[in-house]
Amino acid sequence: MAAVSRGRRFYVALIVLAIGLPLLATTVMYAVFSSRVTEDAYTIAQKRVNRVAREVGQWLDVQARGVELAAAQIALMDEGTSEAELLTLLRGVLSASPALRSVYYGTADNRMLNASGWVAPPGWDLRLRPWYIKATGTRGLVFTDPFLNASGDAMIVTVAQAVHSAEGSLLGVVGADIELSTIARFLVDTPITRHSASLLYNGGNLITSARDTLDDSLLAVVERNLPFTGSGQEYVGTGWLRDRMLYVPVPRVGWHLVAYVPWEDFFPHARTLWMYVALIGVSGVGLMLGLASFYYGQVSAPLLALERTINSLHIKEDCFDRIPPVNRPGRFAALVNSINDLLDRAQSYYLEVHTAKVEMEAMNARLEVAVTEERESRNELEIRQGYWRALFENAQDAIALVDLSCTIIAANAAFLRLFEWKGEDVIGRDIDLLVASHRLDEARFLSSQTTVGIANFLTARLTSSGQEIDVEISIVPIRALGHVEGAYAIYRDVRSRRAAEREMQKLSQYDQLTGVYNRAYFDNSLRNLEQSGAVPISLLLGDTNGLKLVNDAFGHALGDEVLRLSADALRACARPGDIVARVGGDEFAMILPNTTEAEAEALALCVEAECRERSEGLRQLSLAFGVSCKTAVTDNLFGLFVQAEDRMYRRKLREGKSVRGSLITSLMQALEEKTRDTTAHSDRMGDLARDLARRLGASGSDLDDIYMLATLHDIGKIGVPDHILNKPSQLSPEEWEIMKKHSEIGYRIASATVELAHLAEGILHHHERWDGTGYPYALAGEDIPWPAQIISVVDAYDAMTNPRAYRGALTHTDALLCIRAGSGKQFAPHVAEAFLAMMAELN
Repeated sequence: MAAVSRGRRFYVALIVLAIGLPLLATTVMYAVFSSRVTEDAYTIAQKRVNRVAREVGQWLDVQARGVELAAAQIALMDEGTSEAELLTLLRGVLSASPALRSVYYGTADNRMLNASGWVAPPGWDLRLRPWYIKATGTRGLVFTDPFLNASGDAMIVTVAQAVHSAEGSLLGVVGADIELSTIARFLVDTPITRHSASLLYNGGNLITSARDTLDDSLLAVVERNLPFTGSGQEYVGTGWLRDRMLYVPVPRVGWHLVAYVPWEDFFPHARTLWMYVALIGVSGVGLMLGLASFYYGQVSAPLLALERTINSLHIKEDCFDRIPPVNRPGRFAALVNSINDLLDRAQSYYLEVHTAKVEMEAMNARLEVAVTEERESRNELEIRQGYWRALFENAQDAIALVDLSCTIIAANAAFLRLFEWKGEDVIGRDIDLLVASHRLDEARFLSSQTTVGIANFLTARLTSSGQEIDVEISIVPIRALGHVEGAYAIYRDVRSRRAAEREMQKLSQYDQLTGVYNRAYFDNSLRNLEQSGAVPISLLLGDTNGLKLVNDAFGHALGDEVLRLSADALRACARPGDIVARVGGDEFAMILPNTTEAEAEALALCVEAECRERSEGLRQLSLAFGVSCKTAVTDNLFGLFVQAEDRMYRRKLREGKSVRGSLITSLMQALEEKTRDTTAHSDRMGDLARDLARRLGASGSDLDDIYMLATLHDIGKIGVPDHILNKPSQLSPEEWEIMKKHSEIGYRIASATVELAHLAEGILHHHERWDGTGYPYALAGEDIPWPAQIISVVDAYDAMTNPRAYRGALTHTDALLCIRAGSGKQFAPHVAEAFLAMMAELN
């Protein structure tokens, strides 16, 4: 029964396939044919749309040509040309173009000349019309959007062109009106396909169409694509066969031609094609059903009968049934005979297998005993290997297992990480060539000690990238049956330890700030040279000039920079074998083996040149040198050091004044580079301050001091950041607090210089106010030093009468009024009155 049921299902499946496959094939055939025909028709329609768009553009171009000619002729006419001549020209254009409703010329002074005879009503301004506005804003022809004409009886589009004189001035605008109905008639007369509809759009605005009414689905597609750009197409409606909407740009005018083409125009023979395809499908179904019936009767039914016979056979251990002979001749009889032969061979094979099974069971019992013993041994070995592998792989040290020829057999993860190799790249490689190619002799010696082992040997090895790293090597031999079979090469990464040791050594020998040797290394080198007895040996000592001034005025950070640059200058002139050291806070020394005193003096000149080369802005480098030379073995180097030091200090005392003056000059030059306003301001103040001091009774050196104070009173601005000093607008409160520090910075600069120390108080207090509201200490009245009182008035006057980046200059009169108003408040009254009187006399 199961075979019968399967036979029926198979027969039903054949019928379904016989019907379904032809139907599916005909459906696909129809879809492919219709798609191909539709696309070909669309291509033809697209070409037609492009052609009609060109014809529309050409038609509009023909209508516009008269406007271009009229505009060109009017531009060439004389100013005395009469209106009659202009009207004759316009009427000629109108008569030559029947599609134009009217042709007119509107002048720049609001006169209208219309070839159709239309006269503008009173108060009508042609310059407000769309065509006039658009034409005057563009060179060349323009087409307006649709609008209601001036007489109110028709929707039109105007083609217009502005007329300019030879000098380029606007004379007027020539325009011509085209009714939308005329354009629509042209579209009707120029169809794309039999049932198509054409529309003209300007961006998102409908100009006209060839139909009075349009389908809602078409309008929905059109609105979805607004505004139109470029070319394209989209389906309209739903279903198997759908209409299409195509759009292309119209040349010259920038409009878009939109065409609605129904599917009948794309595919006029769709129904006929469907009938032919359906006929082919029905024929295919009939053919497939006939083939299915033949197959079932001649093939499927006999096979099912044979299957039922085979299923009814009885198969026992020592006896197999056979299939009875069939009446149907041919291949089925041969198949039955082949199956019976197969059953005969199967029965014989079964008997052989049964005999072998008995023998196999006996062998299997013996094998199970042997396998059990082997498994126990292997488990014990795997446990030991697991212990070894865990220790080997998880060790923190890098370990490589090598044989007696130094070939790597295995390497743990730490080894691969340390030397930056991959596992497959190291196995089978010579370990000495892999990590010690730069020290091969040493590595071969260590490898030769495999039988005895080596512990904690410090050396260096190479990574895969060629980087040398510090390692500590231990070699542990591997023994088996009393013989050494290989070794563990253990590498410990000691880079951190060695780096710390080197850093400790460096700290013990080098000065951390400058990078040159320190005093301890210098003294030790001096002792070693003293014991060697070598001559000549010269000592060169240098003391940094002006370091206290730099530290006091600008902070120790800049002072440290000066020391570093000075050390660089010494190193630049040092020769191989020379020793450069920092032996004090601002003192350096050089040990110069095999050097005479004259050569040492020449080297000092080299250092001075390097200092000048490296000097910039606030970083002014200057060293006072002292030289001594050991010319006899009996000379003591430490005594010569004291001699060189004495010479250095004598030179420093001798050159100190000029060096400090040079530093002050350098500071003033640096300030001038930062802001020329400050330098010019100080120069102008000098004469005014000296004249005012003379008027107040000062004389002699006091006048020179007040002049110098006026020149240097703003020197502290050298320490103010450039972005604050040169800011082109008012300072913020935070920036103003920084700016006010300049008087204190200037005080420290002057105090650090013996020649300027007596001016320091004046520099510090030149921004104090008589009423006690000034800075930095809010002094009031006579507590303010008298030089600062004078500088306060002169400084304020010069600042007011000269422009700043954030304000203009006051007039002389306005500035004097401000001085008078500040008397007794900002300025000392007697100083302010003396200044006003002096200025009155000068004027």
